[in-house]
Amino acid sequence: MALIAVSWIQGVVRIATTSASRVSRSSEAGALVSNPADFLATLNQLLTTTRVSGTEVVICTDNTVINPLVESTPPASAKVAANLLARRVEKAKPFPEPSVFGFTRVNPEDKTGQQAYLVTASPKKFVEEMDLVITQQGLDFVGYYPAALSLRPVLRSLKTPPEEVVLLVADAETGLMQVLGRSSGQVLFYRTLGASDARGQEGVQREIRRTILFAEQKLNAKVGTVFASGGGAVSMVQGMSGVDGLMVHSAGVNVDAELYLRATAGLKSSATENILPSRISQRGKLRRLRLALNLILGLVFAYTFFETARVQITKQTLRGEIRQIGNEIATRQGEVLKAREELAALTTRQETIRFLSEEADQPVIEVLLHGLDGALPPGVQLDGATFTQEGRGADGRAEYMVLLEGIAPPGVALIPLLGKVTEALGKSSWKAEVVEKTGDPEGPQTVKKEGGSRKPGSYFVRARVR
Repeated sequence: MALIAVSWIQGVVRIATTSASRVSRSSEAGALVSNPADFLATLNQLLTTTRVSGTEVVICTDNTVINPLVESTPPASAKVAANLLARRVEKAKPFPEPSVFGFTRVNPEDKTGQQAYLVTASPKKFVEEMDLVITQQGLDFVGYYPAALSLRPVLRSLKTPPEEVVLLVADAETGLMQVLGRSSGQVLFYRTLGASDARGQEGVQREIRRTILFAEQKLNAKVGTVFASGGGAVSMVQGMSGVDGLMVHSAGVNVDAELYLRATAGLKSSATENILPSRISQRGKLRRLRLALNLILGLVFAYTFFETARVQITKQTLRGEIRQIGNEIATRQGEVLKAREELAALTTRQETIRFLSEEADQPVIEVLLHGLDGALPPGVQLDGATFTQEGRGADGRAEYMVLLEGIAPPGVALIPLLGKVTEALGKSSWKAEVVEKTGDPEGPQTVKKEGGSRKPGSYFVRARVR
């Protein structure tokens, strides 16, 4: 992610859109800035007028507004060590006013003895004023570092043993930066030299020897190798090789103004070496985190609301379907009950008929009488009906001989009437077979044989019923 990086080195203020690998849209203030008040005004102007992009700002400087200290504490955790160092800084009073500080361990290989730290302090009021200028531009102030930490890429390029302490002398605008460190990138101490040309080569070399002596006395480190990076630094250390056992080499990485901006952008805002208090450096991250949490909570609430509504709608739909199914079940149960009743009645009727018509040993005339009305056409009057059981036919069913006698109504032709009776008996439920009837050649003999006498208009029909 691109940051807005600001460097304030030897009075030169630069600003750029920066990542850990690239610098773009770089701008420089038109005049040198020497004091904090002027820097605040310049910072505000650059943030307002330049075309840099980004939402977070990091600053590095070598100005006297920061002060490096070497402090020691008993073995302790980072949190306890921070509290102990706060008391040491308060006691040391690097500035007349209260200070904030960042720190980094300089002897991590020592697990049992005193823990040494490089502490960088800066006035608390100045830090808060920078934060105010930056936040008024709608930006987040996330990092404030000594410019010496930006030389770590140069230290890491050195081909020396990781435990060896070396002195790196690098260009820093019009001055020089001296950094005591290791090829692991660890910075043990730093000093800045202003206007190196004005000091001359002899004056610069004298300051270098003072830094080497400081390393021996305060850090208990013997420095035997000096590396130079940048044209100005190389010219100033010429002639020191071989003096007092020193070895002078050129560093593999050339230092320029963009390296300070690019390397500062690569520093972690959450590291203890950040001079900014965490309440400032982590404020934007916490705000974004709260925003993300609120968004997540909002999404969870919306999901819960819509899911609850969906469940309620589903419940109501299911309840309606259940009620509908219940009503259908009740209707079907009523239909089944009615069908059962009808089936029971039909079964009873069928069993009664079967019992009466097929299984009874004695003739049941009532069955034949029940169908008598349906076996005769309308308008036929009967004077008598005689049923005689004839036995059983070839199929085992009972056979009856039925003699029907009656008188034709006045004005009705007898022969056509008997034809209708014969036809009706054959189509009825009796399925009667007419054996003889009035008008047949043998009809009078049958009547006489049975002792009857024929009256005017009278008739008879004899039929077989199975």
